Amino acid sequence: MAERLMGQETEYAFVGFNRAGERVASPPLADALMGSARSLLPHLPNGEGGGIFLASGGRFYIDVATHPELTTPECPNPWDVVRYIKAGEFLLTKLGEQMLDTQRQLGQVLFFRTNVDYCGSGNTWGCHESYAHRCQDLDLMRREIVPHLVSRIIYTGAGGFNPFSRGLTFMVSPRAATLEQEVSEETTQNRGIFNTRQEHHASEGYRRLHLVCGESLFSETAMFLKAGTTTLIVAMIENGIRPGEEVRLHSALEAIRRFANDPTCQTQVALQDGRLASAIQIQRHYLACAEQHRDASWMPSSAAAVCRQWREILDLLAKGAPASVATKLDWAIKFTMFRDRLTRQGRSMEEMSRVPLLLDTAHEEISRLLGLTSLLSRHDVTEEQRQLQTLRQQLCEVDVRCGQLGPSGVLDALDAAGVLTHHIPGVDNFEHAMANPPALGRARLRGQCVLRLAGTNGRYDCHWTGIADHRKHQWLDLSDPFATQEKWDAQPLQASSREMLPFTSLMEQARSHYDRGSYRDAYRFVCAVDMNICREELSPEEFRGFLRLKAWLESRLGWTTGAATLAELRTDARSDFQLVNDYVSIYRFQGLAAAPEVWEWIECGNALIAQNAPHQPSTRVSFWSHQAYALKCARRLSEAAELLERARAPEFRAAAEPPEPRIFSRLLTELADIKRVQGNCVAATDLLAEATTIQTEHRYHGDLADFTFTCRARFGEREPEAIEWLEKTHAAQRRLHNRMSEARTLVLLARFTSDP
Repeated sequence: MAERLMGQETEYAFVGFNRAGERVASPPLADALMGSARSLLPHLPNGEGGGIFLASGGRFYIDVATHPELTTPECPNPWDVVRYIKAGEFLLTKLGEQMLDTQRQLGQVLFFRTNVDYCGSGNTWGCHESYAHRCQDLDLMRREIVPHLVSRIIYTGAGGFNPFSRGLTFMVSPRAATLEQEVSEETTQNRGIFNTRQEHHASEGYRRLHLVCGESLFSETAMFLKAGTTTLIVAMIENGIRPGEEVRLHSALEAIRRFANDPTCQTQVALQDGRLASAIQIQRHYLACAEQHRDASWMPSSAAAVCRQWREILDLLAKGAPASVATKLDWAIKFTMFRDRLTRQGRSMEEMSRVPLLLDTAHEEISRLLGLTSLLSRHDVTEEQRQLQTLRQQLCEVDVRCGQLGPSGVLDALDAAGVLTHHIPGVDNFEHAMANPPALGRARLRGQCVLRLAGTNGRYDCHWTGIADHRKHQWLDLSDPFATQEKWDAQPLQASSREMLPFTSLMEQARSHYDRGSYRDAYRFVCAVDMNICREELSPEEFRGFLRLKAWLESRLGWTTGAATLAELRTDARSDFQLVNDYVSIYRFQGLAAAPEVWEWIECGNALIAQNAPHQPSTRVSFWSHQAYALKCARRLSEAAELLERARAPEFRAAAEPPEPRIFSRLLTELADIKRVQGNCVAATDLLAEATTIQTEHRYHGDLADFTFTCRARFGEREPEAIEWLEKTHAAQRRLHNRMSEARTLVLLARFTSDP
């Protein structure tokens, strides 16, 4: 297989303001964006999780109901990868302009090519790569390619600041700070340098190398090399070459972080055989292997051009980075801008790395509302510190503005002024790429079908592996990545969207993420249900389960829309114990503390219990746990403990079905916290141990952090012990992107620590 297929999926930050300059909430803004895409672009609905397929052969959808994600079609060469990424960005700005024309209340819509968040959320916008190959040994692929992935950041790094550093620390690749393991199957938490996710989207024999360690880029040179060099290495590994054997790393995670922190590209790291090597030296080794096999029949036709560009950039980096690539690579362009700005103000990068983030006026107001004003009074912030904080904020804003799409973006403006030298010959014709697929591979057939079949009122839906015709019950098989002809299967439809990813499958995946505590990912699947499955087709029980899970997730994400979602059921909730418990749950979790409305629903639930209203025993256990939490907050500890002990009593459990492990483990942590307050630490410790065993066994990572670790922190008789548990909690919540849980932990952490 000489030719190769590759592609990229990119998440973009997205913000809108009304004509008064006020920010518009993300979910309705995202809905408006998708509406603009559906009205403006020829498309077919995507039957695999939401969004639409475009005439380019690529996919557009809204991720987690908040921000757009664009996937290129499968591209046969690195020029096309860059072309379709750029075309997608032009498409986004075009959609933004259309929104302003049709949404009269909007005053401004902005899109950003960005990678990390500087507001302390721990968020990172994904930029995932895909490479088709036929290597069956995934571990072999890992061993041979990881040194390349670690060292390539010297030309693929986006540049920016470490989002987790106390000071303002420049990084060649900020994404490196978010990587936690060398190998992982996760994409939104516990991310690894090498990803083992098994979604091949192709017929048997073909595999997909899915990488999540890269970043969104502006430089055509950087994008071209990211796709081109990695493709050559994949081709070599598939054909029996071992390009990474001589440069295997002692610690890949340590190496990528050290390389990311060195803009001179001179840092050396330990290899497995004891030698030391810099990123440039590791890259030169891979380049030598590629040049040796450049003319092999199994190498892609782009090999010679990629090797020439690869050698040129490594030679430039060796001459004296970052100055030697200051107009060519993203990270070096940014570094030069930041350094020059600091120099003009008599500052340096080293000095800024020692400037901690202090609480500004906005933080002071939040802290006052949370009752933390006493902590702020210990801060004696000098004018010098204020100036440094302002400068820190300006640099972070410049970095964000570098990623802004359109002529107002910093890098776009520099490019228009002719300052930059990053362009690659042959990367052009973006307007054509916006509406036409590549010339080779199944994306060509997919894009042509989208253009021909668009606007047929739901008759067709599209997948990476084919297109379903629901009227004729036919399936266009595109499982062969190199398919060249349309072949519709006239057999009864086997691969329709309902059978490939039916309602039950999407809900199972949403519930799986919910149980694990990854609420943002769970909500993505709930949104997929909303976008792809007609509500009228659901049974009453399916519709009820969908709305209940949606309401739970909205609450855990900190939104106040859960009650409105439950109200869509249009039933008398006050006579339905299960729904009463749902209302109690959402009012408990949607804020930093339980909302006052929780008591009204607790009273309603107790009335239904007194009336022997029908309900599942596990629902009552859940209800009692929520009620006990509310009683504990009201300092009614004895009542709370009595409730929980009743639910735990052998006679209750013998008379009823065993409660769900998740519900029962929460009950144990609630009871443990009450025992702790009552002074019975031995009983509390035993209860927490039992809860930990259940949560670990069932992978309830969110509950383990939100309930058990937090409760364990309150046991800390010494401040360092409590802080250690809370920092462990905070780290887990960051990995899971649980921002409301994280906020609660930060409040608790602030009360434990003597350092505000």
